[in-house]
Amino acid sequence: MTLALENLVLSTTMTQGKTLEPDTSGAREFLQYEPSSNTNLPLSEERKIELITRQITSLLELPEKWDGEKAQHVSEIAAQRAASITYLVSGDYADLAQFFPTPIGGIQVEWFVNGNELEIEIDNKGNAFVASVDEKGTTLFEQEFSLNDVTILKKIKQEIERLSLKLRK
Repeated sequence: MTLALENLVLSTTMTQGKTLEPDTSGAREFLQYEPSSNTNLPLSEERKIELITRQITSLLELPEKWDGEKAQHVSEIAAQRAASITYLVSGDYADLAQFFPTPIGGIQVEWFVNGNELEIEIDNKGNAFVASVDEKGTTLFEQEFSLNDVTILKKIKQEIERLSLKLRK
């Protein structure tokens, strides 16, 4: 299972955004996005891929009823979509992402910094939803999105960058 996820993320890397969705023009454009500030903490592509695939692989290895009740096994489409989305939006901050299984077979990816939170939830069918909340509990934005939604992908990446810079100051 690890190799399949690494291949998926590597194909995303090597083909500049080709993921599970047939129209990847938005993802290709998105990969050209440059962050607004220069950090001195670049992650190598290999390290970024390793961080993402290691965490997602561990979720795929969970058995049915991992919660002791009725939780479903994490779906392959959720794992693949989570890997692709996290790869695209995390920039040099993949090391700050936390991955959690959802009871319906999806994956939730979170960045939590000083009371600020950005979460991306991918359901067991691969549908993605994002929500960002500030330290006061105010919702900054929330919406469903796809890998072709360049505007929301840029917004997510900028929010992850903002949160991560707060932590690393």
